[in-house]
Amino acid sequence: MTRRREGDRDQAAFPRKRFSAHLTEDAIAELSARGEKSAVLRDTLARLYPMLAESRARLRSLFNDQEAAVLVDALKDAMHDPYVSLSLSERVGRVMSLQQLEERHRVNDSQRLALLNKLAHLHIFDAFALVDAVERYWTTHARIGQRGKATVKELLR
Repeated sequence: MTRRREGDRDQAAFPRKRFSAHLTEDAIAELSARGEKSAVLRDTLARLYPMLAESRARLRSLFNDQEAAVLVDALKDAMHDPYVSLSLSERVGRVMSLQQLEERHRVNDSQRLALLNKLAHLHIFDAFALVDAVERYWTTHARIGQRGKATVKELLR
């Protein structure tokens, strides 16, 4: 009889599929430090996605549709930057100016400052969840070949 690891799920109730991924050396080292890499990765992702969903739920009440549209445009090219969550307010402010997003989305100075203030005071995980939501938004819209104006509900679903 094999002994099940604590936290393992019943194979019949939760079928698994083999998946291959390319990881950085740092990521592999982090996984290895925690045990068997496949199980650690599975368990980590099983914890991560519900945490992201909870964070998106908190963020839905924080941003309005105008801000969501600005964030979708301002963070479009930030998706592959692993450190973007650390400087979200600065990055969004800089991109808003460079790409003239204030004009495109009819954002006045007080609205701009309010958005940047919200971003500056986000918990680091909420900032990560916001960047993840923008990534999901652009990936979905690239796949279906359309893009409408982003709303909070659509962005943070």
